[in-house]
Amino acid sequence: MDYKLPKGWVLKKLGDIGKISAGGTPRRGKMEYWTNGTIPWVKISDMTGKYITSTSEKINQLGLENSSAKIFSKGTILISIFATLGDVGILKIDAACNQAIASIQLNDSKIYPDFLYYYLKTLKKHFENIGRGVAQNNINQTILKNIEIPLPPLETQKKIVAIIEKAEELKTLRIQINEFTNQLIQSIFLEMFGDPAKNRKRFSIIELSSLYSNEKAGVKCGPFGSALKKFEYTDKGIPVWTMENIQGTCFIDEIYLYISLEKYQELKNYSVENDDILISRAGTVGKMCVINSTHFPSIFSSNLICLSLNKLKINPIYFVYLMALFGEKVGRLKTGNDDTYTFMNTHVLNRLKIPNPPIDMQDQFAMAVEHIQDINKLYLKSSNNINILYNTLIEKAFNGELIT
Repeated sequence: MDYKLPKGWVLKKLGDIGKISAGGTPRRGKMEYWTNGTIPWVKISDMTGKYITSTSEKINQLGLENSSAKIFSKGTILISIFATLGDVGILKIDAACNQAIASIQLNDSKIYPDFLYYYLKTLKKHFENIGRGVAQNNINQTILKNIEIPLPPLETQKKIVAIIEKAEELKTLRIQINEFTNQLIQSIFLEMFGDPAKNRKRFSIIELSSLYSNEKAGVKCGPFGSALKKFEYTDKGIPVWTMENIQGTCFIDEIYLYISLEKYQELKNYSVENDDILISRAGTVGKMCVINSTHFPSIFSSNLICLSLNKLKINPIYFVYLMALFGEKVGRLKTGNDDTYTFMNTHVLNRLKIPNPPIDMQDQFAMAVEHIQDINKLYLKSSNNINILYNTLIEKAFNGELIT
């Protein structure tokens, strides 16, 4: 740690305060390990909140005995260590988990599990940075065991958790507002176009590649590999759009990274324009939004795909909400299994087939969405402020500045 611990706090390694072990997966080809399963089996996709109360799959006793899977008791902390790194949850049930998840079973009664949960969440970026240096994007148990945890007295831990939970209630309220907005847009979509998977209005089904803009390549991945190094980012210059500019389905017109004009000249093939679509192609695959910026020229970063559509044939806003609301019904954007590292490339988009209603209907839908988004952007701005305050609170909490 690079800060001085407050009086009464101690620094302990995670391996000294808990037993750390990984899960396992019974062989998928052996149906007898899965049939009539009664043992909850946690995957990363089941870790959607603080508490894990149910799982999408279960294994049976035979599967447990013939694999490295083991049952962890209620109260065990789980953390993802493969592909998606640093997701954390607390078991509310006895359950097994797969090998992409490590368990932490505390052996120290002076540690409040909820306190450790919130502290481990702050390390997500740290784990991701470590994972990037490994071929398969993972962290091992040795790394986990050596993580240092700043620990105040037990009662202070509980007070810190109570404050954080109050702050999270405010964040949850903003999330609920965003969900309501999405439900409203989904209702408008269904009213106008129906369920795209059923396509009862018999709209023509068209391959996306035939709808690309004639002026550009249509779809392109961001610069690969060493095209952009950390030292090449500047304090001002040409904006670089990143995953942070995609919030929900809204484009956030704030600049987080710049490059010099000279570097831009090398990478200008990655320039974007308004009405282009940014799509995340790794990690959280398929997040997308339509660019609506006042900052040009600009380029997009390596973890994104830029899609340019012919607006005479398809409205970009229609496409974004078609995929955001009904993507899994229309076509899978990512490659690989859910439990492995997933990504998307241009070939996935090229092969995608979508219903394409008359363009005037799409434009009417887009106008309605833009009115709703104008209001929603105010909430997003408020959400950003809440997130900044929340992150400041978290930092102060674990630096010992929140409660003395």
